[in-house]
Amino acid sequence: DGRFKVKFAGVPKVNSDIVPTDVGNIEMMSFLYEKSVTEAYMVAYSDYPSALVEQSSSKDMLIGARDGSSREMGIVSFDLDEEIEIDGNPGRYFKGKANSIHAEYKILLVGSRLYQIAILRDGSYSMPERSDEFFNSFQLVKEEAE
Repeated sequence: DGRFKVKFAGVPKVNSDIVPTDVGNIEMMSFLYEKSVTEAYMVAYSDYPSALVEQSSSKDMLIGARDGSSREMGIVSFDLDEEIEIDGNPGRYFKGKANSIHAEYKILLVGSRLYQIAILRDGSYSMPERSDEFFNSFQLVKEEAE
């Protein structure tokens, strides 16, 4: 149903939350694997109203999503923030710190679905090879034709 696959190092906890956004409450499905008390891996997705997506630019939506997730964590500045593309879909890749928590995110807009792929770590960013392995394991899955 999430139309993605990713390689977690263990079994993630699955959760559904209603998240307040600038456009109203949106359901967010999250998959969180806590490797340890100091390191966690997450994939989450939310479906936005089609009309909203059609009225907005993907760049504005991605910046809004970046700012919303960062604000929630207390991140006020970024060590890295760049536009990316995955399978022809627009996205952003950013890193930021809030106190001792270091967050590394890739967010991706596929139609009206927003994906957030993240690594959260206490004390430092994840080792590049570890973050590359996790982020590169994320793949979109096409819906099966019936």
